[in-house]
Amino acid sequence: MKYMGTLLAAATLALAAPAHAEQGRLCVDEACLGMTLAEAEALPLAPARYAFKLGGKGDHHGLDSSGQRVNYAETGEFDAAVIRQFRSGVATVCSFGSATARLTGSDDRQLVLLFVAAMKNGKGELVLSEIGSFLPKQLSEAEVQRVKAEARARYGKAFSATWSKTITRPDVALYQNRMVGNTLTLRLPEQDVGAALMAQPGCAGE
Repeated sequence: MKYMGTLLAAATLALAAPAHAEQGRLCVDEACLGMTLAEAEALPLAPARYAFKLGGKGDHHGLDSSGQRVNYAETGEFDAAVIRQFRSGVATVCSFGSATARLTGSDDRQLVLLFVAAMKNGKGELVLSEIGSFLPKQLSEAEVQRVKAEARARYGKAFSATWSKTITRPDVALYQNRMVGNTLTLRLPEQDVGAALMAQPGCAGE
């Protein structure tokens, strides 16, 4: 799980919090895959430690409401205030790297959210594409099987018994890495929307 390697594992194994499908979406607590920034702004996000930066030279860009270019960073963290700033300053997303956000879920589990660009109804916008629920770094084989059984019962056909880097549908799987630790991860398939984003009116201009 390449975007979450710097975050600490939570100190609990509990997965008792209800995961619900909002309009068919996969969720952990109130965070659901496919959420827009407007929806995510209402989540109890932790204050950003390395806030996503707008302005300056930037690595990516969008357009403000008057069609003027707005530069912003390759990556960074979102919280409610940073999301409000982004939404008020960027009307059109022309290119985007990624952004993360953090919140404490039920049973004090640490959740990490990943936002990427997507095309929706012909317009580029940011959506929640990955939710990582952190578990202890050390899990016995019995604990691993318990986590998988609970996830399978909760998410049904969306749960995959083994981790796959490439997915073709919304997916839930246990990601295990010696450096990062263990996370129960909900993901949307990756999409290459770079060309479509830049094809939006005004995006290709200097």
